[in-house]
Amino acid sequence: MKIKHIISLFLLVATMLSFCGCDLFKTETDALISPPELTGDMSPIKDALNKSAPAGYTLKYPSTGDRRSAVVLEDVNSDGKMEAFAFYSTIEDGITTMTVNYIRRSGDKWSSVAVQSIAAGGVERVDFCDLDGDGSEELLVGWEVHGTIDRQVAVYSPTEEALSQRMLQSYTNFTCCDLDEDGGFELFVQHLNSSEQLNRAMLFELTSMGVSQIGGCLMDSAAKAASEPVVSTLSTGQAAIYIDEVKGIGNITEVLFFSKGELVNPLLDSVETIENTKTVRAYTLSATDINGDNILEIPVASVLPSALATNNEVLYYTSWCSFNGDGLTSKLNTIVNSIDGYYVIIPEKWWGKIAVAKETEYNLRTFYYYDQETETVGDKIGYIKAVPQKSYKAEEYEGAIVLAETEDNVYLGMLVDTVGQLALTEDELKGMFKLFQ
Repeated sequence: MKIKHIISLFLLVATMLSFCGCDLFKTETDALISPPELTGDMSPIKDALNKSAPAGYTLKYPSTGDRRSAVVLEDVNSDGKMEAFAFYSTIEDGITTMTVNYIRRSGDKWSSVAVQSIAAGGVERVDFCDLDGDGSEELLVGWEVHGTIDRQVAVYSPTEEALSQRMLQSYTNFTCCDLDEDGGFELFVQHLNSSEQLNRAMLFELTSMGVSQIGGCLMDSAAKAASEPVVSTLSTGQAAIYIDEVKGIGNITEVLFFSKGELVNPLLDSVETIENTKTVRAYTLSATDINGDNILEIPVASVLPSALATNNEVLYYTSWCSFNGDGLTSKLNTIVNSIDGYYVIIPEKWWGKIAVAKETEYNLRTFYYYDQETETVGDKIGYIKAVPQKSYKAEEYEGAIVLAETEDNVYLGMLVDTVGQLALTEDELKGMFKLFQ
């Protein structure tokens, strides 16, 4: 997962829109996108759909996920032949109904096998996963029941002659995973219930006997929104799910995994408070593999002294920590500048001994000595500045170190103190500076 995609301004806006449940773009998008023309090899599917669907149907696109087509093709039974699943809406007596139409091929002929309908307004996402271990994939559909906030995930089992609904569950997020590490897939469901402050996670298993919940746990009661779960591992290698969330005082990351036959969320402070303060930060950063070790690190904030007496903004160190299921271990200490697109790795000798002047209007970060005991700011150590390419003139920055260049900016560093206890060499400064990738 690349950090640029996590803390760029575009993702920040997109994330906050999805977090707040806003539907700002959906109406415009639906109005602009015409239903797909099923031509060429898709024409027989179109014919089968037109024969089986009621007049006046409207094809509907999943709003998120990897599968964004209104007609999704998938070889669910691994026989080398694709099956088709068409999603459309109909309106009768003012009530909108969503339908998935299951269309199969026999020889050169396509025909509708079965349909499943639900009172809903749209499709949030579509996925496939073999949940019962029979060699055939289940169809997972996230239905938008009332807007984008009230959603239900349905699990359907396609056969040659039927499309059977196996379960229907309210959700905020869902994903397939093997958290109990038994070699089979389970369905992980997160549901945020803000009105009752009852946020929880559930793990379901599907067998020939039906659906059973094999695990569940509470999640931070103050979380109001969550990003998509990331299936990964703890630093020990055990399967785990990481979820970044927004709550009133900032952002957090929760990590869930199976322990002694139970789904657990050990980063909660206590059963009484049902809150996670261990990973709270006042800015939008997501868990990511910051150091390339194939393990997700969680951003944890601590206060960074400001060198500007007139600046009331609180600055932060960001420590990227791995989690082993018991404790957090710092792997990389940084100062993040998401506006200008870089972060600075803080050497051990700087930790707790610097203050920073953040001057966003000048694209400038200046580093100073800092005395923790007296809480005083000392001499300047150096600075990093982003200069727009269109206005950059090398002669105006004599003595500056070119740290990196992009199409938009030239990133410059200047070492003011080269002999003090916190002084850096040019190579050290270049090694500390990292662009988002």
